[in-house]
Amino acid sequence: MSISQPELRAIVMSSLPDGFLDETMRTLLRANVSAKSACATFAETEKRDSFGHIQRAHFEGAWRGIAARFRGVTASSRKNKKRTQSFTTLRVGPLVITESAVQFPRIVMPRDAHFRNVLAGPQMDLLDDSPIPPESIFVIFTHANDRYYRPIFSSVIAPDAGCRYSLVTIPLTERMAELREEMRDEPGFQGPDYPEEKIEEPAAPPLRPNAKKRKTEDAG
Repeated sequence: MSISQPELRAIVMSSLPDGFLDETMRTLLRANVSAKSACATFAETEKRDSFGHIQRAHFEGAWRGIAARFRGVTASSRKNKKRTQSFTTLRVGPLVITESAVQFPRIVMPRDAHFRNVLAGPQMDLLDDSPIPPESIFVIFTHANDRYYRPIFSSVIAPDAGCRYSLVTIPLTERMAELREEMRDEPGFQGPDYPEEKIEEPAAPPLRPNAKKRKTEDAG
């Protein structure tokens, strides 16, 4: 017996509470605005160096907060192996969820990190003849900004055991664009940072290892 990709996708989607992904994306969009405000006085070099870290701090803190509003979702902050940074883990049903920024469109998988490899390790046989227990399914909410720091990509992926490629990908970019439009009346969502634009999303990330993977111990 094995789990097919459609079955795995169905498990992921049915395990997430109604509205959870929408609220996750709204939280990311608000974190992006907060990061822009925090970096408003920075020179471009310092802004580029720090923006992702500041956005992640705003996002992960608020993400743990929204988890409490959904039945069955729990959230915690944990240290990486070297105890130099923290990362947020959400649990709901059979899913263990983290978040990660990616270098879309060049790379749509997260950078190498020990904690992700540990969480994904049991998924070696997920689509083979010896499927893992359902409680072990690891998924990642991935997202990316463009060079103007605008959110342009998001998805949920179930990575392979080595986090080299996606077993299942759930595209979210079009929905995120719709939510961003709905949020235009909120402070920070007006003006040139959020122009009228059509965001193109690939059908799915390539099912192959990254050409180059940075061996870093990161938390996002």
